[in-house]
Amino acid sequence: MPAYSHHTEMVDAWMNRVPTEMQEMLHEVRGFLLEWSLTEWYKYQLPMYGIKKNICYLHIDAKSQKPYIGFLNGKLMLQEFPELSGLLTGDQKRVRQYWMPAQTDFETMELLLEKAVLFDI
Repeated sequence: MPAYSHHTEMVDAWMNRVPTEMQEMLHEVRGFLLEWSLTEWYKYQLPMYGIKKNICYLHIDAKSQKPYIGFLNGKLMLQEFPELSGLLTGDQKRVRQYWMPAQTDFETMELLLEKAVLFDI
């Protein structure tokens, strides 16, 4: 696990502000991302993860109150790996979302991260 920093404290505070019923799942996802040796930052009022650049972030949708992982190069991921089209959604310029199911699907998250880190090298 990376060294404790002010970013860690800010992500902890963010986690404590999300709805209680989502906290356990988001802590599991956070731990999974950190096991990938991704650096954790707190930017744009969100937990961000990356190596050299931001790869993804955790977020709660304001309307639906559902959690997702935003992949900053999601559009490129879909262009390079069309098999991900059923997993990533969105119509932003670059970002695509992976909407987290009620049961954390680490196998799917691993597949997405394997592809996402290719755009950070």
